Amino acid sequence: MAILYCESCNIKKKVKDEYIGKRTKCPECSAVVKITASSSVSNDKQGTSKKSDSGSKESKNEVKKPSLRRPTTLKIGANSSRKTIASKSMNKDQPNNLKGLCWGGFFLTFIWGIFNKTWISLLGLVPGLNILISIVLLFRGREWAWKNGTWKDAAHFNRVQKNWSIAGFLFAIVGFFGGIMLLGVISALLIPNLKKVQSKSKTSEAKIGLASIYVAQMQNHAEEGTYSSDLINIGFEPTGMKFYKFGFTDTSALFKRFCSDCFANKERFKAVAIGNIDSDPTIDVWTIDDRKSLIHVVNDLKE
Repeated sequence: MAILYCESCNIKKKVKDEYIGKRTKCPECSAVVKITASSSVSNDKQGTSKKSDSGSKESKNEVKKPSLRRPTTLKIGANSSRKTIASKSMNKDQPNNLKGLCWGGFFLTFIWGIFNKTWISLLGLVPGLNILISIVLLFRGREWAWKNGTWKDAAHFNRVQKNWSIAGFLFAIVGFFGGIMLLGVISALLIPNLKKVQSKSKTSEAKIGLASIYVAQMQNHAEEGTYSSDLINIGFEPTGMKFYKFGFTDTSALFKRFCSDCFANKERFKAVAIGNIDSDPTIDVWTIDDRKSLIHVVNDLKE
């Protein structure tokens, strides 16, 4: 067994055998002593006992005063043992799933980053970088959150990140359905107006067709001295016109229904254009005469 023996204050303490041959300070007087085996200490003690016998008798009668120093413990190799314990505790506190996907950072980006002290997430506010930052946080967010944040243990970290993931998914779901509802409201407001605009643009076909008939009738009257109800004869061909029909009462009963005085003779003419431009029962009706009077008889968009 190893013994720490100090000749100065005559104390003896047992220590581990692995410290034999090492030097340390005496816990009582701080003198540097060498730790030896118990057998060598006993030999030294016998030598010193002979010297003590030749001392004066007064020293034998002296009463040794109790030491007022606090008992101290031997600290040999303490720093290395502390480092070992600290490293073990650090490895124990690390979570096993640091490489998991960070859905909170993916969906909530800079909001998640502010609460988790991951400031790179603020780049998500820059237009053009938000998608890239979201993808980066999806794969690296948990690792950065662990390094930058303050966590009680791995369970606390995983619990908080799980809550962020749930919040991120809820945000995505609400945003998805909210976007659909907003799109529906916008469509409900814009589609009727869009149909009106489209229908109104179709009426230009009637105006253009009747204007062409007027020009053709004027040319025919100048050459023949009369107006004609035969549109082909005067050179009018409704090529590409698919919404309206053009004519006179004597060419179709449909025209007579909407314009009974639409005819052509030597003195005057009156042509009609009819069409259904918004798929409802009402028919849109336009007329033009030899005085170039263009009249919107029935407005399909208002009926």
